[in-house]
Formats: sequence, C-alpha cells, structure tokens
Amino acid sequence: MKKYLIAGANFNNKGAEAMMFACIDAIKKEDPQNEVYILLHKKTDVPINAKVVNDFIPSKLYACGGFLRFVGRVMGILKKHDFPLRELSDCMDDIDCVIDVSGYNLSSDWPFMALISYLSVVIAAIKKNCKVYLFPQSFGPFKYKGISKYIDRLSRKYLPRVSQIYVREADGEKHLEEAYHLTNVTRIADMVLQHKSFNEERIFSAKVNKEQIPELDKAVDIIGLVPNKKLFEKCDKEVVLELYSRMIGKINEDGGKVLIIPHTVQDMKLGKEIIEQNKTANVEIIEKVFYAYQYEEIFKQCKYVIASRYHSVIHTFKALKPCVILGWAIKYRELSELFDQENYAFDVREEAFGEKAMKALDYLRENADKESAKIEKAYASIGEDMCFGQVFEALRLNHM
Repeated sequence: MKKYLIAGANFNNKGAEAMMFACIDAIKKEDPQNEVYILLHKKTDVPINAKVVNDFIPSKLYACGGFLRFVGRVMGILKKHDFPLRELSDCMDDIDCVIDVSGYNLSSDWPFMALISYLSVVIAAIKKNCKVYLFPQSFGPFKYKGISKYIDRLSRKYLPRVSQIYVREADGEKHLEEAYHLTNVTRIADMVLQHKSFNEERIFSAKVNKEQIPELDKAVDIIGLVPNKKLFEKCDKEVVLELYSRMIGKINEDGGKVLIIPHTVQDMKLGKEIIEQNKTANVEIIEKVFYAYQYEEIFKQCKYVIASRYHSVIHTFKALKPCVILGWAIKYRELSELFDQENYAFDVREEAFGEKAMKALDYLRENADKESAKIEKAYASIGEDMCFGQVFEALRLNHM
C-alpha cells in the first residue's frame, strides 16, 4: 500500500477532471488499498475515492520550509482561511509519491504567483524525500524577467531532482533541454489518451448521480461543436462567431445537424450565443454538464466534431472520430500529428484559417470514415497507463 498526492487537478474544466479521474482509477487499480490525496481549491460534493487537501498557496509555501515557509506564514496571516496552515505539510510527511497533472503551468507566459504555486509542491515534496513525477504536460518558453527570474533559479535547482518529467510535445522537450539540460525528460502521449477506460467503482467512493448520455438521432448526420471562449483571446470574437455560423450553414446545407456540446460550464453561455445567432438553423445545444469520460459516448454518436478545447479533441480521438481543430497553441498541432490528422488542425492566429477550416468540412463530409480508420490505428499504438506503470515499478524497486 502506498500513499499518493495528486496536484494540478480540479473540477474547473473537463481536461483537469479527466486527469484526476484517471489518476484515482489507475492508482486504485494497482492496489485498492492505495491511498490518494488530491489538492483542490475547495471541498467537493463529488464522492471521489480520495481525500481532499486544500490547495492554498500559503500552505504550499509553508510546506517548503526555510524562507518560503516564512513567506507562507505571512501570507497565511493576511489571507483569511478556515483550515490549518500546516495541513499540506503534515500530509506530505506521510506521502510516498507526488504526481502533478497540470496541463500547462511552467512557462514564463504565466504570472509569478501561478509559477510559485506550481513549483512549491515540487520543492516541498523533494525536501520531504517524496518521489515526484510531472505527468504529461506542456512546458516553456522560459524567458523569465524581473521577479520571475527567481522561478528560473528554483527550476535549475529542483527540476533535475524530479524523478521523471513527462512532456507531451516536442516543443516543450526542446524548451526544457535548451534551458536546463535535463536528463530526466521523456516525451509521451497525454495521460488521458493513455488511460483507455474509466472504472466508476474505483473512481468514486459512493454511487454518483450523473446525467444520462443523450441518444442522438441516427437518421441524420450529427456534427458536434465544442466552442471555447478562450479563442477570443487569440482571435477577434466576431471572426470566430462568423466562422461558427458559416460552418453551421454549410453542415445544414449538406443535410447535417449541428449539436453544440459545451466542454466546460464557462462555455455554456457561448454555446447559447451561437444558438441565438443561428435561430433558423438546424442546431441545438446540450445544456447539461457530464463527467469528463462521458463525453466520449456523445462524440461516438457524431460523424465528426469541430473542437476547440484540448481535451475535447482527446475525447473525440478516443471515440475514434475525426475533428476540425480550432486552436492556437503548439499542443493542438502536435496532438493532430500523433493521429495523422494535421490537415484538420488550424491556428486561429493565422491568416485565412477560416477558409482552410471550411475546406476541411467539405472533405470530411465524404471521408469521415476514412479518417476514423487512421485514428483507430494510431490510438491502438498508444500504450495503456505507461506513466503509471513506470511510477509503480519505481516505487516497488524503492521498497525492495
């Protein structure tokens, strides 16, 4: 029996939720007696098969000891809270392994407090002689300036002492190599892709009330649409909304129906806005929120999906369906290449991305099954829970 602490997971979006569920499932599958602790910003009503530890920055800093502990004490006095400041530190005294599943948190693109929050868990774990694994995520760039140069110093000191750093993209691997010359970096597929199926009996400690998967109309081609309000940070909102409307019109013209499937609560409002702009179109929205792994069952009923959330693309590929990807970061491009789908990934920061996306719709109208076959072949080549296998083996060897 081992004790694991999971950092970087949350219920704020379905990607982070899927990674949390995958961790609980894999750890409990390895040994039902294993104990799982999860850092969360607040308690949850979801009966996860894990104990929640408050993800409070002062507590993280306190757990690091030394100067950072002093900073944590001061912040703890200034910030109101109703739990012991040393809660995380006490928990980590008895932890065998810390696994961080943050999707993208170590980069000079992030503000100082977000960076120190991320690294503090790594530092505290190393100081307490816990094994630390950074599960597949994106990294870099590392062009720190001003106060953030302190993050660079901490990274140089502690990243080499992490047991293993798993990176999703070649771009992130390059950033880590150029900045820190690490020897503990492995490039590997996203952990949700590696986790082939989810077992609710292991994930939850009690029966959960979950929304029923809708049964979609089989008499018409259903095209899923997963919007993402973050696109508006990279591209003019009206440009994106106009493209969505053009896509809906084209799909309807070809006899299909569009089903808007918000992948986060935050995108529900955007989905309704799209509906409002296309009142006369054959388009509907699912106004329910599902558990992360349930979306695969919805996507399986679609001919293909137009996706803008990273893990909605992951779940679409796991459902063996092609998708037109509207993204902005390198992670979208590299994920599409993994499945031989780079012709359907478009960067909204580039000129004429909309025209290219419209041509992709035309092609998929006749060739969706052909692309599904490519995806199925690529998915079969991805090993199951490879990262966890290495973690479990290392912990066994460490206790022999």
